[in-house]
Amino acid sequence: MFDCRKISYICCTALGLTVAGQVGQAEAACSQADISGAWQFYALDTYASGSTWIRCMLQINPNGVFDNAGSTCNAMSGAPLSVFGSFQLIGTQLCIFNGVFTLNGTQAQLTRATMNRSKDHVDGVGNYPGGTIFYNLTKP
Repeated sequence: MFDCRKISYICCTALGLTVAGQVGQAEAACSQADISGAWQFYALDTYASGSTWIRCMLQINPNGVFDNAGSTCNAMSGAPLSVFGSFQLIGTQLCIFNGVFTLNGTQAQLTRATMNRSKDHVDGVGNYPGGTIFYNLTKP
């Protein structure tokens, strides 16, 4: 005969350990160096009269600064754009970053971005004079 109380206890314990493990993963700490490396960057810029998008290949050093020689961007039309910028870790437990992104001389404040547990994807929002930017970074 099965003892329902024991089975219930085992199931609840297993469920509790699974949830605890997932919470621990969700709160995996990040370091500044986690933003380093090659990233594909896509952004949607919205402003009063419309919107546009850009795509970039960013090479970011361990301090969060874009390597200008290794970073390139293109407008929606395909035209090349100059890019400078950096990301700074502001929340280690939840992997939160902010930064600055200068594209063809226009500076955007990358107000808040969150890195996933695998440390290979970032989603964020920001603003620039006259508009808002929604962006993501993905490790290629």
